[in-house]
Amino acid sequence: MSASNISAVTKSTSVAAVSGRSRLMGVYIVNAVTGASNAQGSVNIRNGSTVSGTILLTLNASTAAAGTNIDIPDGGMLFSEGMFIDLPTTSPANSITHVTLLFEGGAAA
Repeated sequence: MSASNISAVTKSTSVAAVSGRSRLMGVYIVNAVTGASNAQGSVNIRNGSTVSGTILLTLNASTAAAGTNIDIPDGGMLFSEGMFIDLPTTSPANSITHVTLLFEGGAAA
């Protein structure tokens, strides 16, 4: 169980999502497209506030039009400089419509 409050932020484009030192506790990805031509897309979560930050986590969305929930075990994953959500703009990755981050510390950007 967490010793502090969990915050959430939802984004629909590549953008800085969390500013400051924080721990990622969970991720929810919404994939709106299904079918062979739109195989699963991926989401990169980068350390920092720009697309040039180091990728610390890459997640693949479901191949179906559905939500995917990922829990990060134990004390979560440390992002020392904030979190940047990187959604590639080419198919199939553009089928991902929203990403929600559950985090401790930092602040929603």
